Amino acid sequence: MSTDTTRLRIERIEALPGPDGRGSAEVELSFDGRQWTGEGQGLLTREGNLRMGAEATLAAVRAAVDDRLAPTLGGIKAVRAFDEWLVIVSIEVDVAGRHLRLLGAEAAVGGDLVRGSVLAVLDALNRVLERYLD
Repeated sequence: MSTDTTRLRIERIEALPGPDGRGSAEVELSFDGRQWTGEGQGLLTREGNLRMGAEATLAAVRAAVDDRLAPTLGGIKAVRAFDEWLVIVSIEVDVAGRHLRLLGAEAAVGGDLVRGSVLAVLDALNRVLERYLD
């Protein structure tokens, strides 16, 4: 969580298992007293948990910027490094007429891949989001 006033703040990350091997993730972000929630769904696998967290974060980000920015998930992967999972994400977005591929990375501390994916997405987007938060 950043104390920088020009960045979205994570208020809540919740992973919810479902009855059929699927689950969902909810991410709540805030900025300047306002809050937005996004949801992602997928299989309860390593890849599914990564995608659920990333998609939930992207949905909350889109709501925060009133869809003036439409980031999409280009890809996400967890790799084992230094006895921990490292989440690496590629986000695609068009900014000022240019197509950008933004990369973010974050350690999944304690193996929490959903939280790691949320943080990796925000790591990729934070510099671009500053222009759209008002």
